Amino acid sequence: GRSLGHRIVEIKNDDPHKREIAIEMKDYIRTVIEEYKELSDRNLIDKDIPMSNANYSKVSQRNLEKGTMGDQCAHFKGRLLWLARTSRPDIAFATHVLTRSMPDNWTVLDDEILYTIICYLESTINQVLHIIIDDRDNDSFEMLNMTDSHYGGCIKTGRSTSGYTSM
Repeated sequence: GRSLGHRIVEIKNDDPHKREIAIEMKDYIRTVIEEYKELSDRNLIDKDIPMSNANYSKVSQRNLEKGTMGDQCAHFKGRLLWLARTSRPDIAFATHVLTRSMPDNWTVLDDEILYTIICYLESTINQVLHIIIDDRDNDSFEMLNMTDSHYGGCIKTGRSTSGYTSM
């Protein structure tokens, strides 16, 4: 079925105790990609990671100039946050980095990070979140939380950065 943009598919398996579910958002991702294409004249290319250190290694005065997508950044940040939190944890860090910028300090570097995420989503549109539920584990539930921080990690402000993921 569908719920809030998600398509939830139950995967059949032979184990009566296990239930497998795949959550995908291809239609939602296609919408995000089409919206981006309407606002940008850049051709999308294949990307195998949502953000690269290369984004930061190319820091120059040019990259810190005002970007072109600043007026639309809130719209795209909202869409990417929804994807990262609900079905695409692989874009969570890149989206987190992007959400630190606001329209008044949006730069060419932020344009590049947004472009890289959109390219990555187009390249990986068939990826799904795969969940396995085993009813023999009803007495226990484990959640893995991981955090990371980096003192002075933001190249634009020099502020400390942090991130987290829950599985």
